[in-house]
Amino acid sequence: MESRNCAKVLSSLAQNLPENLYQKKLKIAREIKFEFYREKVLSSLTQNLPENVYDEALEITRQIKSESYRTNILSSLANVMPPNKYQNEVFPMWSELLENLSKKERIEFQENTNTLLPVIFYLGSKEAIMELATAIQDVARWWR
Repeated sequence: MESRNCAKVLSSLAQNLPENLYQKKLKIAREIKFEFYREKVLSSLTQNLPENVYDEALEITRQIKSESYRTNILSSLANVMPPNKYQNEVFPMWSELLENLSKKERIEFQENTNTLLPVIFYLGSKEAIMELATAIQDVARWWR
């Protein structure tokens, strides 16, 4: 099946899928050739992701080369994973992503900030968002 069509079908089934079929769906998602479609499927799956497939979903996420696509999936996972699992398994992935994003052009970093906000809030609450806003303002002053 073509990647686009496969992604559409899997994404549309995500909300009504019985728990015992998630592993099969993740296996199919892993085989989708184009990362754009793989990200769409994984993001839709994370809405109701059962705990027994967290590790597999994270492994598929690690294999995605696009930082933007990984960011989207990791943001989605923040809504379903328990804090200890998220912090232990996902935080190292975020650290790598943030380090890579910090080396990008300003516009690319700004474009990814909105995607990062739910995760920053999840990991550090309102205070972390305020600190980020202050840091962005400080850096913006340097660029003037």
